[in-house]
Amino acid sequence: MDHEYADRRFRDAASGLCESVRERLYRLPGEIRQTAQEIRLRSGAPLSVVCGKRIWFLGRDGYPQAVPGKGLYLCSGKEIEESVRILCEYSVHSHTEEIRKGYLTLRGGHRAGICGTAVITENKILSLRQISSINLRVAREVKGAADEIFLRAFEKEPSSALIFGPPGSGKTTLLRDLVRQLSSGTFFAPLKVALIDERGEIGASCNGLPQNDIGPATDLLNGYPKGDGISIALRTLSPDFIVCDEIGSLEESERLIEGLFGGASFICTAHAYGKEALFARPQLRRLIECGVFQWGIELADAGSPGKIRHLHRFREGLG
Repeated sequence: MDHEYADRRFRDAASGLCESVRERLYRLPGEIRQTAQEIRLRSGAPLSVVCGKRIWFLGRDGYPQAVPGKGLYLCSGKEIEESVRILCEYSVHSHTEEIRKGYLTLRGGHRAGICGTAVITENKILSLRQISSINLRVAREVKGAADEIFLRAFEKEPSSALIFGPPGSGKTTLLRDLVRQLSSGTFFAPLKVALIDERGEIGASCNGLPQNDIGPATDLLNGYPKGDGISIALRTLSPDFIVCDEIGSLEESERLIEGLFGGASFICTAHAYGKEALFARPQLRRLIECGVFQWGIELADAGSPGKIRHLHRFREGLG
């Protein structure tokens, strides 16, 4: 990855935080800025940056420490409150639904996970109060990240696939490059892709225009719930591929099975630590048994984002 680009993406993500935190992050060594995956703010706890499997804790002097000790910079509740306001572009009320779901999507595809005290009515989370932590995930385009999939799994033709791995393993980064290459015709003739970008992480749409390169033959359904997006794509867009991130709910699984008979192929991602964990989730197991996915692409851990650990052939079921 280009170092200047990687550094720029880190600074772009950090710009959504309050000044006192932002300025300390900007002073980090270039190697940390360029490899950072997450920026973590916790009320009363050290400001930290996650790079793969390593966590760096920032000292009051700005110097990063691999092991937490004395002299660390502790985030305050006020800094977290101010950061949330900035992340919401000073319009928190207009982001109530996102906050209720526990995240905020930023320009450029960066995403902030939000934790606090849940306000619950009738067993449903209505909102959050007293926000106590922010996990800001740094989004980066890695063009060519999906080359190995085309060379190994899609050697003859692109096929339906489920990309799975633990958090931080590069699922969204890989998915983004797959969309670009399918739509651009890098290895095969260009294909029509319907991208259901529920949280705005893949295309990173701003004012209706994707900020990331998703190819010339991609229709972007930005902010659509996956179930609705799949139905709309099948009815109106005649896609060759429907792509969505983090599939898992029962409704989403049923829509994928319906789509199987609508002529489209699917590429999706899911959280799972290995094949056994994948099959232990009933909804995902059902999708595989029904033949929705021909390939399972298992990724390595967060220490090697985007690295393929194993390719599983699903076409013949679970055997």
